[in-house]
Amino acid sequence: MGKMAQAFYAIPTARAQAGPAPGEDPAERFVYAMCDGVTDLSAPAFLPVHRSALRRLLARGAVRRCPKGFRGPAPDIDGVLLSVTGRCNMRCRHCYMGAPEGQGELPLETMRRILDALCEAGAMQISLTGGEPLMRADLMELTDSILARGMAITDIFTNATLIDQTFLAELEARALRPRFHVSFDGVGRHDAMRGVPGAESAARRGITALISAGHRVILTTSVDENTLPALEKTYAFAKAAGVHAWGIGRPVAAGCARSMGRVADGDFACACHALKALWEADGRPFTLGLESYFSYAVTRDMQHDIPEFAPEQYACGSCRAFPHITHEGILMPCPCYADTEFAGVFPSLVAQDWHAAWHDPTLRRVMDIRKAEVLRANPDCARCERLADCRTGCRVSAVLAGGGLLGRDEITCNIFRKGLRA
Repeated sequence: MGKMAQAFYAIPTARAQAGPAPGEDPAERFVYAMCDGVTDLSAPAFLPVHRSALRRLLARGAVRRCPKGFRGPAPDIDGVLLSVTGRCNMRCRHCYMGAPEGQGELPLETMRRILDALCEAGAMQISLTGGEPLMRADLMELTDSILARGMAITDIFTNATLIDQTFLAELEARALRPRFHVSFDGVGRHDAMRGVPGAESAARRGITALISAGHRVILTTSVDENTLPALEKTYAFAKAAGVHAWGIGRPVAAGCARSMGRVADGDFACACHALKALWEADGRPFTLGLESYFSYAVTRDMQHDIPEFAPEQYACGSCRAFPHITHEGILMPCPCYADTEFAGVFPSLVAQDWHAAWHDPTLRRVMDIRKAEVLRANPDCARCERLADCRTGCRVSAVLAGGGLLGRDEITCNIFRKGLRA
């Protein structure tokens, strides 16, 4: 089977629309005329000379890539974290959805209507999550629907237990190279965290298969009192496996994790310090993330530009650029809002079109909070010497702790105020 090309759509930029035509080159003029947002520029009818012309137009900023049918002057979002199913083959004791045995999923045709809404939003990047996304029987059909609309699948969040050669061959046939975020909760401790015997050995096999096939694997480890003692062994496994990145953090107090004991800040800081020392002694073998304590990107694809703190910034920029769509089609700022009082009043992309959902008053109230608003509600924060570090914290963390949308994020606050990051 030959590799299937992803559809490619483009539209003229505002600058090009206001200025002269793209030049006298016949190929450029032809391609420019086809940049209407609905003509697939990857189709066989476009010859190599046309593809070269398209690259020149893109490089000059005369046209820009877009999802199929996008007409707006600028996209509302960059992409989404899309839950393709609520079903799961694990019974995780820290499930943020509060559904350790999983939930349902929307039919394929409904998912396709949501994809059309995302085209209207201008979304170009889709990250697949669940539940466990590989539990969805028609996952590859859904994948093809995403690619046919010109959107890229950049990340897949999985427990890796269902990774097999058939799935890897399907990715290869589509020339897909997403980053795989694999939840792995510790050498010798994973089964207890996941609630399923044999989960660790199955996850290890999946991780090995992904890396052997050339995929980037990002391990994520949830740390509680059971997994904390195994962190150094888990680090050794990550290093030996050749992962792209490893991140650890304590579970958010949502869903099942509300009843879990939280590792104390000081104990967690000591564990982070020991891991950082190991990692540095080994020559920084992969990107490392230690909750709010430390992060260092080894490769360019893991780097994120963080603008200098300013009160007029939105309280959370990432939720505005990459919101979450639940397995029921609910549009919310991030997955952790699923266990808050807002979960039942966020808009539905099953019942509403994109414009109505994006401008829903509840969603806007959460999305549009600015840091200055948080500082007005917390005068002590405005005077804190650590403000530029904590940046007013996380809004959903404040909500889950009972402080409300404008409350203080005590978790982040304590880390910086106590000097634990240092």
